[in-house]
Amino acid sequence: IPKPKNIKKLRPKMQILQQTSGRIIQALEHLFQRLGKLVATYPFSVILATIFVSGLCCLGILNIRTESRGNKLWLAPDSNFNKRTDWLNENFKPNTRRNLYAFQAENILTPAALRSMYEVHKAVYNIDVNGQKFDDLCERVSIADIFQANKRRKRETNTSEEDDYVDDIWYGVYDEYEDYNETEIEFTGDRINFKKYSKKNTKTKDDEEAIDSLPVNIYCDLVNTLNSKCKESSILDIWRYKEDLINTATQQEIIDAVNLLERSPWFGFDKDYSRTLGGITRNSTGHIVAAKSELMVFILNFDDENVDISKGGGTEFVFVDETTLAWESKFIEIGLNSSTTTLNVMVDSPRSFSDISDETIFVDSKLMISGYIIMFIYTILMLGKIDFQEMRLYLTIAGLLCIAMGMGIAIGLSAALGYPYTPVNVILPFICLGIGIDDMFVLL
Repeated sequence: IPKPKNIKKLRPKMQILQQTSGRIIQALEHLFQRLGKLVATYPFSVILATIFVSGLCCLGILNIRTESRGNKLWLAPDSNFNKRTDWLNENFKPNTRRNLYAFQAENILTPAALRSMYEVHKAVYNIDVNGQKFDDLCERVSIADIFQANKRRKRETNTSEEDDYVDDIWYGVYDEYEDYNETEIEFTGDRINFKKYSKKNTKTKDDEEAIDSLPVNIYCDLVNTLNSKCKESSILDIWRYKEDLINTATQQEIIDAVNLLERSPWFGFDKDYSRTLGGITRNSTGHIVAAKSELMVFILNFDDENVDISKGGGTEFVFVDETTLAWESKFIEIGLNSSTTTLNVMVDSPRSFSDISDETIFVDSKLMISGYIIMFIYTILMLGKIDFQEMRLYLTIAGLLCIAMGMGIAIGLSAALGYPYTPVNVILPFICLGIGIDDMFVLL
């Protein structure tokens, strides 16, 4: 290999670098030599000084703060996501959680599948957390139409022909439509009122004028007096969650309901039941005849003022109270234990992602303790012999104490400088253990 033409020009610079490197190494050797003499001359004073300095640094832990918000840990503070999230939390702070089950079967629109879904639904309603059930924790939705009710009462007062008035807020809403041909659908008693719920809601001009004319305070007072129900969604609301109706539903009734109903008999609002079905099979006329999956959704409402963000694991973007987390834990447990040979139940809960991520990120305390014990035994065996005279027990203990003091100093100084303690710091014991043991062997 030919030498570079400018090798002569590089030699003076290389000599300067070599001389500088040699002087630095010599200075460090001299410094550590003096430090070794100092430790050997005044061992107890050095030990006490080391403990004092370590304790002084550890006082910074009193100022420690944690950061477990996922968006603050993994994204830049000036990222668009963080900016928009901060604005949303300031103006529209979220206080609801969406938990759902996905039921999967060869055909979910069968009486057997319907009964199985109801058993799961009943189990969810029986979840009890500190005396609170879904009825107490759910997001609620008003179900009455006060304007239609008022309009009906007015019509009842002005006419003498409505003697058969029924105390039903939806009574007479769809009188302007053609009568439904009840001979096409057969049902017994008060199972499903196809005539009433097979048409969508329409808002009349009188309704709009009534809404506009009401003062805000009066309107709010009226709305607050309305009955409310828990916000949830599934095809079970077709039978109004009544066990006797669900257990006696027929295949034809189920098919007719998902095809003909355009309003929920439970809430009274417009609803397209095909939107929660998956793997839909239709006949030549476009009607649903089978489906492979169905969603069952439960909406929780939590107290956003009673939230401790310090208990997060670093993967949460929305924090909730302990009661909601405990409820979701039982919700997940029910879903995981409800699958059968003919029906598969899959769970989707906000807590699911956090639980799985925490298991991946966080250190198992048992493994950490086991690691320290193994390294303790290994160090004793490698530094000495297995006898009472040459066993280096105290030397090993001193080395591990130095590792612990180093961790305390690092965490204390970081906290004193204002840096937060994050889930990433859980790897610190293992890093310190590896480096500390290695230094012990090098020094000895």
